[in-house]
Amino acid sequence: WDVWNEPELCFPQRTPDLRTLACYCPHCLDGFRDWLRRKYGSLERLNTVWGRCYEEWRQVEAPRDAGTFTDFVDWREFHLDTMTEEARWRLETVRRLDPGHGRYLHVVPNSFFGAVTCADDFGMAEPCEVFAATMTGGPTACMHVLSAARGKVCYNVESHINHGSTDLHQPIIDLTALKRDLLPQFGMGIKGVLFWQYRSETLGCEAPAWGLVRTDGSPRPVTAAVRAFWAALAPHAPALRHAFPASPQVGLWRSRKNEIFSFCTHGRVTAHNAAIDAWIQALYWDNLPFTLINDGMLARGELSGLKLLILPSPYYLTQAEADALDAWVRAGGVLLSEAHLAGYNATTGRHSRVLPGGGLAEKWGLRESESTAPRHLRFSAAEGLATGALSDDQRKALQAYGAAGGDTFPIRLADGALIMGAHRYAELAGEGLQALGSADGLHPCIARLAVDAGTVLYCGTNLGEAAERDASGLQALLSLATSEARLQPTGGLAADLPGSVHLDLLYEAGIARFAVLVSRAERPQQVTISGEGRWTSLFSGTSFELHGDTALTVETNSAEIYAIESRQDE
Repeated sequence: WDVWNEPELCFPQRTPDLRTLACYCPHCLDGFRDWLRRKYGSLERLNTVWGRCYEEWRQVEAPRDAGTFTDFVDWREFHLDTMTEEARWRLETVRRLDPGHGRYLHVVPNSFFGAVTCADDFGMAEPCEVFAATMTGGPTACMHVLSAARGKVCYNVESHINHGSTDLHQPIIDLTALKRDLLPQFGMGIKGVLFWQYRSETLGCEAPAWGLVRTDGSPRPVTAAVRAFWAALAPHAPALRHAFPASPQVGLWRSRKNEIFSFCTHGRVTAHNAAIDAWIQALYWDNLPFTLINDGMLARGELSGLKLLILPSPYYLTQAEADALDAWVRAGGVLLSEAHLAGYNATTGRHSRVLPGGGLAEKWGLRESESTAPRHLRFSAAEGLATGALSDDQRKALQAYGAAGGDTFPIRLADGALIMGAHRYAELAGEGLQALGSADGLHPCIARLAVDAGTVLYCGTNLGEAAERDASGLQALLSLATSEARLQPTGGLAADLPGSVHLDLLYEAGIARFAVLVSRAERPQQVTISGEGRWTSLFSGTSFELHGDTALTVETNSAEIYAIESRQDE
């Protein structure tokens, strides 16, 4: 039973608009007040956090403006929790009436539209037996779904490879294109695909697209591609079903509270979501197994096995999250945080007086000594940035983005490289601070700090938001964090063109059984993989032998899956 098709809070409105975001009827107001009673316990506590003076619960209003943050975040979280409770009710109803069949629902992942208008993937996944979503072949949607499932089997139950409309008929899909879309999903851990749909539509604006066959039932190129695809995988399907990627050692924080807060300050969530996607893409193509964690998981300290934690634009945190973060770092974790960490304390409902907030500045001996918006910066290339000769690439960057007055700005790293920051600018101070980068040549805005057994890499800017124009800063800090955490890419993979090849290994009982190799390079290239055994393609039958570090040639813009040949002693 698929009990709910793509639950969304505001469909078909997927771009948040304060005028039409949600319902303000008496039933919603009553439900919101009940939700607040459960969260705060008393009206006095609510008044303290919201900064109000209500005398009785019936006076509590639902916010129609996002300007005071905490009440609006509560209002949106109430709706997300209401949807999650409906999901529980649907799943429980089916369990009661038909216990013999499985139960799940499928979402449009938050990576597409965000929690402000959609659903909470983590909340929706929790009561499901398995979890599913509408997905495409890239890492963003898949990793959101797999992370939200937290170990449950996941399916792509609306493959949109045959997307289209009356005005845009569907693409022509051959086996190569099908492999490029589906094999990366299997490599990440997705266990099956349901195509939307078998026969092309005949009703409405999506016709005559989406079908695996034509509207008259005759085959299309994709029909033959799917048959060939399944013929190659079918003999290995039972083994693939039980083979999974290695446990992740990197966590990427995505908080629904912080996303709603970002909407409050920006009036949109596009930049916030794009920044998270930039980190996802960097981790995926650097071959670093990772998972997303939400605000609740961080607050509860559910970070087992993680060596590196990345916090994109972490402005809105609860005190419990800040405390758990401190404990995790002190125990040996490596934290890479962007600017204004815990700048707003969701527990007190107030801006933090010192940044990073939540007591972290005092605990770590690290402080944002000064901050401003990049557009207010008024330094010139002669004031430290351009000390010494600039490379041609650095000169181009300065000419393209300027050194003042915009949302992006240049930062010189300690090794002389020039990178771009965006949206936030903070100067850092503290004892034991190792300066890693500066925007004015005088004050560090990127620094490293040891905290007991752990390390904090603190960026006084948002590298994820800068990645749209220049991803070198994000990549440089990720490389530093990876080295600090002593992480190695999957299979020790190294490519001629860094960031162009991805490898997934699928394990059963601790033994690598399958490998998925994906290239987005525009030319064939050599890669080096560390391992042992003879690996054979399930499609072409070609094989390669691994003995330690082995060089292989990977074809242009390709995706292949390989199975290891069984040894006689197994």
